[in-house]
Amino acid sequence: MDFEEIFANWDKERHQEREVATAKLKEMLVDRPDIVRISITYDGCGDSGCFDDQQYFDSQGHDLDGQAMNDAVEDYVCAILPGGWEIDAGSYGEVEIDLTTGKSKVLHTQRVVEEITEEFEVDDGPSISPCSE
Repeated sequence: MDFEEIFANWDKERHQEREVATAKLKEMLVDRPDIVRISITYDGCGDSGCFDDQQYFDSQGHDLDGQAMNDAVEDYVCAILPGGWEIDAGSYGEVEIDLTTGKSKVLHTQRVVEEITEEFEVDDGPSISPCSE
C-alpha cells in the first residue's frame, strides 16, 4: 500500500467518524429543541486531550444551566478537529456549534515548539600562553 492509498483510507475513516458523530449529536438534540447553540472549549497535549467546558444556549442567547458534559458533543468536536490536536505540545481552542445554520465555527490554536541551534567561534577571546621559567 502506497502513501496515497494510506491517506485516502485515513480520509475516508475520518469522514465516516464525522458522519457517525453528527448523527449521534442530532439524536441527542431531538429532545432538546430549546438548544440552538453549543460552545465547548478543549485543550490537548502530551498525547491526550480534554474538554473543559460545554455551554448550551437558547434562541435568546441565555445560558441553559444544568446541562451535563455530553459524549455526543465531545465525539462531534473530536471528529471535526484537525488530526493530532492532542499530540506533543498539542492545541487548544473553542468550538461554537450553531444548530440553526448547521455550521460549526472552530477557533483552533496549535502550540509549536521551535528549537534553533547555532554554531559559532569567537576569535577575540583570551588565549593561554605557556608559562616560561
